[in-house]
Amino acid sequence: MSCSGRMLDEPHLSYEEVMEMIDTGEQVLHGYRVKTHSLRYKTFRKSRCCVACGLEGSFFALHKSDCPSEPEDRAHLQFWAALPDGNLRLMTKDHIIPKSRGGGDHLKNMQTMCSRCNTEKGSRSEGQQVEDLLYNLRTVTGAVRRRVLQKLTEMVDAEETGQAAGREVGPDRP
Repeated sequence: MSCSGRMLDEPHLSYEEVMEMIDTGEQVLHGYRVKTHSLRYKTFRKSRCCVACGLEGSFFALHKSDCPSEPEDRAHLQFWAALPDGNLRLMTKDHIIPKSRGGGDHLKNMQTMCSRCNTEKGSRSEGQQVEDLLYNLRTVTGAVRRRVLQKLTEMVDAEETGQAAGREVGPDRP
């Protein structure tokens, strides 16, 4: 049986508020019991930005599961990013080395990704993602490959210097 849930219409919590609660034990928020010792929260403390597209998570919202086995007074916090168009995107914890490839459930193997990038990554390793990209580049012209290489070089240089290199970082901008 698959369960889903819904975001509750309660006031949202800021990133800073939730980071202060990590590992403080169970908290009661708006009448719901919430665990605060999740590996997910610790992953978001490491970084609030998607490692793939740079989208920054900004707030947490209470989420109530519709699973019959879930106690009525239990909820959890989901981390969200606001997109420029007003929509929201869920931020997720991602296994750097996928569990299906032997990656463990520990903080060193976790990174923050938005739901879109996490879905696109799937269970492919970083090496497989690079190989897929290189394979796909074989089908384009030399001019396009040179332009991609130039853009990748600019992106790496910008990361090394801590600058955005004049480009917007967001969900629709790689």
